[in-house]
Amino acid sequence: MSDHVQGFPDKPAMGFVITDSGFGWGDYVAFGILCVASCTGGIWYSAVGSRAKAVVNVRDYLLGGKTMSTFPVAMSLIASYVSGVTILGTPAEIYNYGSEYWLVVVGVALSCLCVATVYLPVFCKLRLSSSYEVRVR
Repeated sequence: MSDHVQGFPDKPAMGFVITDSGFGWGDYVAFGILCVASCTGGIWYSAVGSRAKAVVNVRDYLLGGKTMSTFPVAMSLIASYVSGVTILGTPAEIYNYGSEYWLVVVGVALSCLCVATVYLPVFCKLRLSSSYEVRVR
């Protein structure tokens, strides 16, 4: 095994050794809190929120009756866009290959601008909530 990171002769290899496999008590606490918070929101909406807003079908339930404010919709989009792989992999990517990784932000910003100006108006006009609803004839 080499003393340096492959492709980078000036960066010494760190030699990490995993000594503990599995969750510790702190991991279980954090995981439990996240699960309880997630389940609480779903149970509350299905038990209390749906009665107050008269959900008539599954589509109405899945879309929140189209009455949700901007904040929960934005948080949902961010959660589906930023995955665990991104959160765990980005620091390692920057450490190994340098800080030019921030240029990814430029590409993401351009793609968001393109989606907001090209695709979103079409989706709104067709009253679609997902790209999977588009049928090509």
